[in-house]
Amino acid sequence: MERVEGVVKGSAELRTRFVGNRPYVEIKLATPRGGSLESAHRLSEVVEKTIRAELANAEATVHVEPTAIPNESAAAGIRAIADRLGLRVHNLNIYSLAQNLRVELDLELPDSLSLREDHRHSEAFERVIAGELSERVEITVHLEPRSDQPRPAVRQQKMTENVRNVVLGLPQAADVRIHDVLLTDEGLVVTLKRAFPGHTSLRETHEEMSELERTLKSLIPELARVHIDPEISNPH
Repeated sequence: MERVEGVVKGSAELRTRFVGNRPYVEIKLATPRGGSLESAHRLSEVVEKTIRAELANAEATVHVEPTAIPNESAAAGIRAIADRLGLRVHNLNIYSLAQNLRVELDLELPDSLSLREDHRHSEAFERVIAGELSERVEITVHLEPRSDQPRPAVRQQKMTENVRNVVLGLPQAADVRIHDVLLTDEGLVVTLKRAFPGHTSLRETHEEMSELERTLKSLIPELARVHIDPEISNPH
């Protein structure tokens, strides 16, 4: 079982028995934490097939437990903690200082919660992170409202033309095209597609998209959000 990709070495616990002529196998194993429930389910299916390949007609029961592995990165550990607490995080950045680690992240919470409730989730999250990381750690959490419900939006041709005229005036206009412009209760939400050479690094791509977003927001005050979908300019 421990040769199966995704199974932590030394974690497998087996119990076997026969019922009549049929072998029954119960196995408990560990997988690195931070994975999804779907990936754990796929892993259990692979293990079951492996057991049946070794023991014809075997009935297998697999229990997968997420676990912290040796040399687990701080980022993986923090994401796993968030998942365990039912929280969502993004923009996770970790800095190594002389005496400690500094963790900065955005914590998404339902926009229906009060600030007091938000802080309760944030403080509980910070306590678990500080308790699990072996290094001294400073934690900065930015609270970000999240709505899981569809929000009203409309398309208007005039707004789309206005945004297109602004985009056409930019130096990088040849690589940018407008996919959609929506009017929402927050303001305008613009989705663009921008072409990049396939060899461009993800860091460069993100920096250029961020610069484009800042430029558009300075030129169009009504903009609430800009989504930019990077495409490969020469896929072949």
